[in-house]
Amino acid sequence: MALTPEGTPYVESTDLVANYPAASLSLANRVDLVGVLPFATSAARATAIPSPTDGQYSYLQDSNSTEFWNGSAWVAAGTAPGLVLVTPTSIANSGGTSSASGGEVTFTTVNSISLNGVFTATYDNYRVIINCVSSASTANFSIRARNAGTDVTGATEYYNLLLLINDTGGPTRSSTSGSSFLIGNMGDVQTLAVLDFGGPFLSTKTVCTGSNFERSTVDARLDTYSGARATVASHDGFTISCSSGTTTGKVRVYGYKNS
Repeated sequence: MALTPEGTPYVESTDLVANYPAASLSLANRVDLVGVLPFATSAARATAIPSPTDGQYSYLQDSNSTEFWNGSAWVAAGTAPGLVLVTPTSIANSGGTSSASGGEVTFTTVNSISLNGVFTATYDNYRVIINCVSSASTANFSIRARNAGTDVTGATEYYNLLLLINDTGGPTRSSTSGSSFLIGNMGDVQTLAVLDFGGPFLSTKTVCTGSNFERSTVDARLDTYSGARATVASHDGFTISCSSGTTTGKVRVYGYKNS
């Protein structure tokens, strides 16, 4: 048996009889070492490879991730994304229907949609992306903090600052305090809200900031929004609602990696 310049074994003619079992085993071991071996779970991998080799790769089917052994631990291969899709522990809706697949939550003709368990100690900050339409031509678009399955509804719990431009004029500024984050308007043609939550699971006064575009049969509007809770408190979820009619759409939550 001989070796290539890179160290991979190959079978020579002298190996075809007496040395063939050892030569073929060496070749198979080399393929296992330099290839990316699939395993159902990390537990299955640990059973199959009790003593990994530095630089060895594997693929985990349950998390769809490729990892390599760095000499002391299995670590993610490549550059990990800065935003990580978060799957809610549960969802709830008032009216209509809703469903969750992975991190995507879909809702149809609901009065409100709630996501539970999306904010945890894993990340300090989060991004929420909402695509939806309202059955009413325009409606106020709001979000409430939610903890352990219950909305936070104090009459002056949320301070809101809104700057808006629509196709008839602007900009117009408004500030209010109320029982929810007032994101802007939701239209019956198209609505896209991209919001960042600062420290929702931390014991701080959570800040929410972002923008919302609304297109309806009566106008188009861009809202730039910032708000904060009045209370220093942690919450693990939120509820989306509109002031009139029902809403249909999708929402996803992403955690910003801390490092």
